[in-house]
Amino acid sequence: MESTLIAVDTAKPVFEVAEADGAGKVRRRVRLNRPQFSEYLATRERASFVLEACGGAHHWARMMQRLGHSVRLLPVPHVCAYRRRNKTDRADCLAMLEAARNPEILPVPVKTTEHQAIQGLHRCRSAWMETRTARINTLRGLLREFGLILPVGAAAVMKLIPEALDDEALPPMLRPALQTLLDEIHDLEHRIVAVERQLEAISRQNPVIEHLRDISGIGLLTATALYASANDAKHYRDGRHLA
Repeated sequence: MESTLIAVDTAKPVFEVAEADGAGKVRRRVRLNRPQFSEYLATRERASFVLEACGGAHHWARMMQRLGHSVRLLPVPHVCAYRRRNKTDRADCLAMLEAARNPEILPVPVKTTEHQAIQGLHRCRSAWMETRTARINTLRGLLREFGLILPVGAAAVMKLIPEALDDEALPPMLRPALQTLLDEIHDLEHRIVAVERQLEAISRQNPVIEHLRDISGIGLLTATALYASANDAKHYRDGRHLA
């Protein structure tokens, strides 16, 4: 019986591929490395693929679509519900094949490179924000050891840190290290501002994002993040589904 659905586990350097027939029975399994998998997609006749919407899945989905294949990306939590054994590549493929047969599981829209790039900018910004907070907390904690108490809140701390570093209670040998921490915080803030300016430029060129920003309570960061993560709003049945 000719295979009609192909499940691929793309989470490892070696991909697990399971080809199933119309009844859902696996007829063929292969394990391919990245170059082999690319060749497999290019040389195979048009087919239907199903993948979990995990890291790298959108890249492979776009490649499959360019080659004429159809592809569905399934939400990872919904696929997990169909896994009947311990987590392995083979078990994941079987779970995908089962989940793909459930019409109530809606696929995740395949993101364009633009959507993923904007999402990547947000993730870089979030990582730098977390690092900035960690550095500020380190400074506050070290200064507290010498009786120098700074208030809670990044803005207030940044105003008072230069004065605290000059306080006589602070040991001279520690000041250079704390100054380096402060310089690192300033560098992180410059990076964060640069990303926000880039997002602002993207917003001005994108009517969808600008329309989102017209909604009360939605600003630049929310609008660009929503545009990048939600993709096509027509995919969602209603506002609750989007939420």
